[in-house]
This record gives sequence, structure tokens and C-alpha cells, in this order.
Amino acid sequence: MNNFSQYYITSGIHFDAKRFQTALKTKYIGRSFIYREETESTMNIAQRETHEGAATGTLILAERQTSGRGRKGREWVSETGGNLYFTIVIRVNPQEPLHLLKLNFALAAAIVQACRDEGVQETYIKWPNDVWVKTNDSYSKVCGMLIDSIQTQEDLSANCGVGLNVNQDMTKMKERIVGNIPTSLFNELRSKVDREQLLAKICNALETLLGGSLESVLEVYKGYDILVGKQVTVTSGTNEPRFGKAKGYSKFGNLIVKFDDGEEKELLAEEVSIRTVKTVCNFYVTSLFLQTMAVDITKDFLQLTAGKKKTIEITSKRKRRPTTESPFIKSATDIVSFYSQKQLTM
Repeated sequence: MNNFSQYYITSGIHFDAKRFQTALKTKYIGRSFIYREETESTMNIAQRETHEGAATGTLILAERQTSGRGRKGREWVSETGGNLYFTIVIRVNPQEPLHLLKLNFALAAAIVQACRDEGVQETYIKWPNDVWVKTNDSYSKVCGMLIDSIQTQEDLSANCGVGLNVNQDMTKMKERIVGNIPTSLFNELRSKVDREQLLAKICNALETLLGGSLESVLEVYKGYDILVGKQVTVTSGTNEPRFGKAKGYSKFGNLIVKFDDGEEKELLAEEVSIRTVKTVCNFYVTSLFLQTMAVDITKDFLQLTAGKKKTIEITSKRKRRPTTESPFIKSATDIVSFYSQKQLTM
């Protein structure tokens, strides 16, 4: 049922709310809709609406946010450009707190499904709920989200904030963004995407997923994962980074990592990134030479990758006892393995 009493639309509409509603197949998600051309944050509006009794499924959309935020209070650049910045209010049964977990995984999976349906097939999830697109051998972020829970004595609500790069050319944002340049559906498809249809697809997929069990949602989520089986870097607060391999997921969706020191741990809220090994030189050597070769690479190799050196010397020596700083190399993979342990990464 359409609840047009919840429509608050300013002048100069860019998003066609009626076309969006027509494309919806949901019973409640997106049926109550609030639109703003500009706001500080859709999460702020959602918080106010939640306290004022907003119906479950209420969706707040803005063309631009002046104070958009991501996980852990990070700024989320939310310029006008045809993207989707929105928050969905979901009422949760206080007796079923695991529904919050299911919501987190279902939202990420719903966005991946919608992006793939638009033609961006190489869309994946990076735990816990970032959405990335694979291009060649690298990944670029296309969507971020966070969920704020609001609990009173009688009620539990989740405000699900999403920032999805749709029609903005993100290559023009290079000067404003430090680190990995994100992508957009436009950058991947080289054509504009119908935002009304896309948002409706997300809502439709989300409501369908929420109708299933936590186990069934996790199975869908894991099918879109990009971390399991990869070498990763894990950071937590101000602690030193730790390195290991992503092994899988617990029954509650915690990422399981086996660290290089042998410890296996379920992650809760740590930051995880893929450890990339950059090819900085090629080796063409015989097996016999490798059996008698050691490379003192620690300092020189790191200077090379930092651009401070253009070459390194590789010397052939007789077999000697391995050391941390100058290991005995038995194969080309040992060189890569040693270097990857030194790499702090992406």
C-alpha cells in the first residue's frame, strides 16, 4: 500500500518518486518515502523519524549530503551527481536481536544483486558490508553502508544508511580522495543507470532476503564474498597491523582469520584489507641456481618499492643458515612469500 502522507518533496525534483513506487514489489520497504534535494545526512532525518514513530520500511533519500558519514565516523563524500544516498528504517523485534545481524548481511547482498542485475557482474562484498567491483585484477569500492541501532524500553530499530555511486564519474574525484579511487556503475558500464529502477530493485531484494532465515541470508552473502582464501591485513584501533589468511565465516557471520603466528580468530569490528603482492622484478633462474642463492632484500626491496631505489643487487652465495633479514631462498615463491610478509598493503 502506498503511503503518500509520508512524502516530503522539495521543489526541483530529480528523482521520480512515482516511477520508483511503481517499480516496487514490496509490502513495506520504500512504501513510506521522504525526499530531500540536500540535507546534512539522511541518517539524521531517519533518527528523528524513528523517534516520531516512522513506519518500518520508511526510506529517506537525498540528492546531496553535506555531512554524510561512513563507518567509524568517517566522512562520506556525498556530492550531487546522480548517486543514491539513502537510509531505510527497519523496526526489529527486541526479542530477536539476531535480526540485526541478518539485516546487515541482507542489505549488502541486496545491493550486490541489484548491481549485477544492472549489468555490473563483477560486484562483490568485502566484510562486513562494503560493496566492491572487480576490474581486471583490482577492486574498487562502489558502495558503503552503516547500520545504527536505536533501542528504547519497548522498541528496537535499525537505521540502514547507504551511499551507492551510480551515475557520477568518479575519475573526476581523484584530487579529493586519498588512497584507492572508488568507482561507480556509470564508470563500469559507461552509460547512465535508471536510479528509480535500481533503488526499487534494492528494496525488492532486501525484503525478499529478510523473509528468510539468518542461515539462508549468510549463504547468499558468502556467495558474493571476496576475502575468503586471500591474504589479508587486519587492523584494530591503534594496534599494529596483523597479517593472515581469511578462512571463512562463523554461524553469526564473523570473519575467521588465521594469522601468520598461528592464532585463529573471529573478527568483530576490525578493519580488513586484501594484502596485495606487487611485482617489482622478474626472476628467470634455474632450479640449480635457486638452490644456492640467498638474497639480502629487506632494506633494498622496501626502498625499491618506495621508489627510492631503481635497482637491487642479487648475489649468488653458498647455502647458509636462514635468518630473518636475509633468508635462504629455495624457490621463486619464497621471494614472493618473504616480500608479502613485509608488505603492509592496500
